[in-house]
Amino acid sequence: METLSCPLSQKWYHISRGAIKSRQAGLESRTSLVELAICKLGLPKRLRFSALFPLERSWGRVQVTVGVSVFGLSFCGSRRLQAAKKSRSNNRWDLEAIRGVRAELSCTRAKNKGLYDDFLDFAVEKLHQHVQEISKLPIQDEFSNMVALDGVSLTKNCAYESAKIRIFRAASIDAGNALQVLNLAICARPEYDLPIFCTDFVSTASRNIIVLDLNPLHNIEQNPEYKDKYFSELLPMANKYSQILPWGDKLTAESIQFFSPIVIWSRPHQREDIQNKVFPAFQDYLEAWLQMVDIAQPTTNPEQISKNQEAHHRYLMWRATKDPGRNMLARLYGEQLCERYISEFMFNGVNTLGTKGFLDYFPEYNMSDGSISKQRSVLGRSYEQRPWDSSGHFNPVL
Repeated sequence: METLSCPLSQKWYHISRGAIKSRQAGLESRTSLVELAICKLGLPKRLRFSALFPLERSWGRVQVTVGVSVFGLSFCGSRRLQAAKKSRSNNRWDLEAIRGVRAELSCTRAKNKGLYDDFLDFAVEKLHQHVQEISKLPIQDEFSNMVALDGVSLTKNCAYESAKIRIFRAASIDAGNALQVLNLAICARPEYDLPIFCTDFVSTASRNIIVLDLNPLHNIEQNPEYKDKYFSELLPMANKYSQILPWGDKLTAESIQFFSPIVIWSRPHQREDIQNKVFPAFQDYLEAWLQMVDIAQPTTNPEQISKNQEAHHRYLMWRATKDPGRNMLARLYGEQLCERYISEFMFNGVNTLGTKGFLDYFPEYNMSDGSISKQRSVLGRSYEQRPWDSSGHFNPVL
């Protein structure tokens, strides 16, 4: 049987169509993925692999040299290879085979445990405990597990609805130690004025960014009765966690309008803080929101329903237009898929809940040519310290 010797991570492997074994014990499970690529793609004999496969979950890039042609092949397939839809006899790879590898490796990486997987598992379990007649939304099947262009990052998506909940949607990105993300939002139907449960957790190798809140549907400073209804009883919980997870530096005035007095905005220094400090806060905040759902009664007032729906649309329009994660998603999936993912999944409803545009809601961003300002903040004001006191009063130190 013909074999090929390929240097992978400074370790030599003997590669054949039948088996791949490392001279170092205990790596068969990892090299089986290389075997899958070799067998599925039917790569020609004369090739050289030069790659870095770290001993953690994430996979490194693979550089494949065939004759004088060099292709940047990321496991699960790179968009740069999709143009090479030619026969294998011409030393080109079958696109269908590449897609097959992409699907199988997607399933493999989907089984890996990410930093925030426990959070998502807890949320889904609690959702089913509190809410009756939950059903999966079609957009979950459409986006499902998304393998990025780098072949390394995997985004796991889920989306549900119920009689009271318009959408529960979660996106979890796992790129190994380089990037871990959980973005979860739960929006009630417009017959309810419930706050929007919101988490935006981002962890890289060097930093952690944590945003956890029940975003108010209506302006809490202009509607004190709304503030009392949903947030007054939660202030002790917020005061507890704001001590454990201190304010994370500057937050713009434009962003602060969408947050409540119980928001947690923090930058924990250690990865251990995610499990030890952030996870308990996440559990308590989610439990508090689900208890609101339990007792929530729908309004039949058409004017109030319309008001609630417009508030949802305004919120989604802001998030979809000014989402700070857009550049990251564009790098992972390309601009076209990124924009569709943002509008159809991440901020589902931005194209269906209303007809107003961004500038109708936020005219201060209108440029002289009628375009939307690229700046995230046009007011030029930010809050370096928590702007609410322990009683929930907005008392910023500027």
